[in-house]
Amino acid sequence: MALALEPETIPSPHGTLRQHTLQFLPNPHLLATLTFAVPQDHPLLLWKITLQNNSSRPLFIHRIEMLRVGFAVIGEAVFAPGRQLPPRGAYQLSPKPGEPAFFSNGWGSWNHTGAFSFFDRFKRTWLGPFTAPMRVNAGTPQPRARGHFASDMFAVLGDREHRSGFLVGFLSQLQHFGSIEAILDPFAPPSACGPTATIPASTPAIP
Repeated sequence: MALALEPETIPSPHGTLRQHTLQFLPNPHLLATLTFAVPQDHPLLLWKITLQNNSSRPLFIHRIEMLRVGFAVIGEAVFAPGRQLPPRGAYQLSPKPGEPAFFSNGWGSWNHTGAFSFFDRFKRTWLGPFTAPMRVNAGTPQPRARGHFASDMFAVLGDREHRSGFLVGFLSQLQHFGSIEAILDPFAPPSACGPTATIPASTPAIP
């Protein structure tokens, strides 16, 4: 059961925010706080998750998934014209099927940064086993399937045909490293991108 706290109006670098907070217990030893905030002057939605360990022992967290929109099917089978998949909240960028694209931000200066279409594959290198420690965030997926991509810190999901899209990402990487994962599928009804924003835990435990 979640406890909803009283809404607040608070100042921030993004202007005045209207903030809503929910608290719940995923298990008896862990308090989770989910906070949403909307600026008065910008088309922006902010949210964060805070975990508090109420036990005397460390709790090990693999990753915190902050947002999931779209289809849970991952792999080549999803990319088939006319394939009927059950709707699971897929984000529709425009009323009609368009040309979905994903802008990926690389982990470091050695990584590829650029836009991908549905027909592309995520950029990889044959030198991966030798260069991965310096150019790949261990918590960011490295997809192989066509139309399946990932990005570090921020990404853009867009529709090139209808000139629409949105930016999703993390305001800071100070405490944890955030990554975004997306599947582009213009054939699945409704035509959409399925983004998932995750924070792989950069520390092994909550003391």
